[in-house]
Amino acid sequence: MVFSERLKSDEELALLWREMNAMKAKSNLPLELPPPCFHDMQGEFLRYSSRKAILVSFPVLAKQLNPIGVMQGGYIAAAFDNTLGPLSYLAAQKPAVTLDMTQTYLRAARLDETLYCEAEVITRGLKTLYMTASLVDTRGKLVATAQTQILIL
Repeated sequence: MVFSERLKSDEELALLWREMNAMKAKSNLPLELPPPCFHDMQGEFLRYSSRKAILVSFPVLAKQLNPIGVMQGGYIAAAFDNTLGPLSYLAAQKPAVTLDMTQTYLRAARLDETLYCEAEVITRGLKTLYMTASLVDTRGKLVATAQTQILIL
């Protein structure tokens, strides 16, 4: 993990928004960063290391529960995507798309918990990024992990 604490840093978050706004301004695409699905999941940026790592929180909401009352795996995957996606755009400084993403589910996430998703860029090439992420609950227990390859457009 890149971040040793989960407190908001105003300086880091200001940098995040400056870089997102610069990304939008220089793109010829109608970018909405963060995307509507990020807001739908009530994501909140907590920490940011420029072009290297990001920490985002997501509450577990009732609408995200499966029939046995825990967060559905697809929402866990969406939490990863809503963390890795913005970081990939910022790291590449261009739009990027996911080539593949693999998740490993380790423990259930329950209603009213907050999950913390930390993603980092492991390798940056000319056309691709390789990134990993981990999702932990409020007790610091690992809920899931993910890895992805991103194509820079």
